[in-house]
Amino acid sequence: MDELAAVAADPDAPIAKRLAALSAIVDQVAIRGMAPPDQLAEAVDDLALVDAALATGQTHDVCAALHQLGPRPELATTRKRVVRRLVAAGADGLALAGLALAIGDVPVGARLAADDYAKHIVPRLLRLAPDPLVGAWARWLVTRDPVAGAAVAAALRANGADLTALAVHATAVDRAKLAVM
Repeated sequence: MDELAAVAADPDAPIAKRLAALSAIVDQVAIRGMAPPDQLAEAVDDLALVDAALATGQTHDVCAALHQLGPRPELATTRKRVVRRLVAAGADGLALAGLALAIGDVPVGARLAADDYAKHIVPRLLRLAPDPLVGAWARWLVTRDPVAGAAVAAALRANGADLTALAVHATAVDRAKLAVM
């Protein structure tokens, strides 16, 4: 894993090789439950790698790396810079929404979450409950801090979403939390 991290973080390595190494690292960390290698932070700190991920549709790997590295204080500047770059370039998705909320960009995170809801959840709401993806989305929403959760709920309502339709797919505990959002 350290060898892959060295490749991902090497600014002189071919960018395709760096992206492949980044993808392999985040996959292995997720599958095996391993701690991410320290050089992963160096890799995602390199905007050339981030821009290449944007160009090739691999922003999910950058978001996964940031999530896997966690809220390390020494990475706060990197996390903000990378998340804002991804958002400015038009990247989307619930993982990016969570990162935006985590760095304090609550309106941006709420908008990204509402967009993800409209794109991925609304089409599934009429399926026989419980739909596991919809339930996971509900779990994601109710586990946000109160300010972020309220902002996402408000963005959903502003887009015409009905949280009771989401609640049908949620666990009993999550339904109770959704009811007060």
